[in-house]
Amino acid sequence: MLQVATTSNTNIHSFEQLKGKRVSVGPPGSNAAVLATRLLQEYGVFSDITPRFLSYTEGVKALINGQVDATVVLAGAPTSSLIDLDSQTQMSLLSAAPDKLESLIEKYPFYQAYSLPANTYPDQTKPVTMINDPAILFTRGKEDQSSIYQITKTVFSHLTALGQIHPQAKAISLTTAEHTPIALHPGAQQYFDQINTK
Repeated sequence: MLQVATTSNTNIHSFEQLKGKRVSVGPPGSNAAVLATRLLQEYGVFSDITPRFLSYTEGVKALINGQVDATVVLAGAPTSSLIDLDSQTQMSLLSAAPDKLESLIEKYPFYQAYSLPANTYPDQTKPVTMINDPAILFTRGKEDQSSIYQITKTVFSHLTALGQIHPQAKAISLTTAEHTPIALHPGAQQYFDQINTK
């Protein structure tokens, strides 16, 4: 999930207010930088920000030190860099408007809208709506169908346990898993077909 964090002393409460600001958009060439750029373009502010291409840790440090006004992290929430930020400052996460997310997903259908539950971070008392770039497991097409079937079955048979290890795993579902930007491996397709006929 793309998380755009700022602090209370910046007085930034919306994406529109990033105009003219310094924003750490993530490491150069990263999915975070690409997704942040696309979202900020959707808001019409990307050309009016000063982008800084920093790692998540560097972005948080720069925000704490007043060298940037907002920082971007693309990771499952809660993530350690934002837990660190929230422990040192009054952190605030920006929430995207539904129409902006719909427009972005229309252009890039592999993205998903995601609602981060309130209290995922201590200073975050309200849900945050944002764009998600889902993680996908890839394999070579030559992998044995039964092996991929077993891997898929194992993952989806243990979603509750995965959710206990990391809260973001609770977002994994059969519905979202079948909507991928490339064709499913026959072994994965076999599992989803089997589940959908029950």
